[in-house]
Amino acid sequence: MKKLALSAIILATTTVAMAQRQNTFVELNAGYNIHDVNTKITDGKKGLGGGVALYGGFGHYFSEHWGITAGVKLITAKTNAKLDFSEPLGTLPDDQLLLDNKEKEVEVMFSNMKERTSETLLFLPVGLNYRYNFNPRLSFEGRLTAEPGFVLKQKYKTVSGDINLTNNYVNTFNGVDVVVKDVTELEGYGAGNQGKFSGNADMKTMLFATGLSAGVVYALSDRWALTAGVYGSYTFTDQKNKDYPHVFDGETYVGTAQSKLCTKIHPYTVGVNVGVRLFVGRDKNKPEEIETVVVPEDEVAVTDEPEPVVEPEKVDTVVVNNEPAYQPTDTIEVVEQKATKEEVQKQLDEIGAVNFALGSTQSGDESDKIDRLAELMKANPDKKFLITGHTCNLGSLATNRTVGQKRADGLKAELIKRDVNPDQLQTESRWYKQPLVPNTSEANRKKNRRAEVEVL
Repeated sequence: MKKLALSAIILATTTVAMAQRQNTFVELNAGYNIHDVNTKITDGKKGLGGGVALYGGFGHYFSEHWGITAGVKLITAKTNAKLDFSEPLGTLPDDQLLLDNKEKEVEVMFSNMKERTSETLLFLPVGLNYRYNFNPRLSFEGRLTAEPGFVLKQKYKTVSGDINLTNNYVNTFNGVDVVVKDVTELEGYGAGNQGKFSGNADMKTMLFATGLSAGVVYALSDRWALTAGVYGSYTFTDQKNKDYPHVFDGETYVGTAQSKLCTKIHPYTVGVNVGVRLFVGRDKNKPEEIETVVVPEDEVAVTDEPEPVVEPEKVDTVVVNNEPAYQPTDTIEVVEQKATKEEVQKQLDEIGAVNFALGSTQSGDESDKIDRLAELMKANPDKKFLITGHTCNLGSLATNRTVGQKRADGLKAELIKRDVNPDQLQTESRWYKQPLVPNTSEANRKKNRRAEVEVL
């Protein structure tokens, strides 16, 4: 037990240290299950009972589709057994008989007697997960678990029906044979017990089970998601421990599961659950945010020092036919006006996005746009630009992240070929989280497969 707990702590610590949003999570869910202890009884019928299941744990996806989980699961469950038959207990001595023979033959009669067994079980499931992303918000998830566990509580109780003892006598009294059968009304002879019994079931408490679950995960935000699904588990451990000859021997009721009437016990559950999931960590492919500081014009530092006066260059006068061909005039100072961020961004918007084919990271026939972008960037060497790669919603999250980044990097390489300073350029993948138009048609998805440029 100590080794198991230590392993769980090490696994949890390592997983949180590797935490990546959308890949590492903690979750809580609750469900309702139908339960059966798979009791094999030689006479009578058995039925299913209900209970609740609570689960808390964490998980980590180490690839696009595969991951691991570990947690704690608490199950409360019930199962029913219905007994309706007679069972001989044998010949018993009885000093109260008025006959010469001080013995009686006794049977126990179960009349529509219903017994309910309840259990509280604690499991420590460790699972292998598989997921498939339908779109950015909705994904399918399947899980196969190995579940060592413990029985916290196990009780039995008779909830309806009767248990009666029947007495059969065959004797001779004053030379006459006396036959008495099925006596059920004589309280003094042990007949007429109404069958109200309860107690603890003495069975094995260490269990091992395997579980299987399937469901959907719906993301509400980057951090939170809702889960819903179905699950089932089967316990391989045979809980059979005691093997009393009778369920009821006339004085003591031991419960069906502990009698010879039951041959083996393997609990299993089937149910549904809902829950919440919290993603922890950060986006693996998300670059650091770049903060742009804009200084208002009225806050630009002004000094009292006069600006230096630039003397114009002296130009010799050229005389043609005793007339000066050129007379210098007053020098005109030419000041280059730099474009503002808004003006450059407006020109970028006019050029528009560079589009790509499905699954492609090559810009194809968009060279004219790239030429215009390059000229604009070279004309504004004081500006820095962010190139963002976008995708449609087809394919997995991991694939689209990679494609988006390659599209941004590809456009950057094309601009550098056109002599744009690499120091002006930064790239980022925004995959399908910022669609230009809804991904409801192929025409719209084509528009979303793009790379855009913005001024930082």
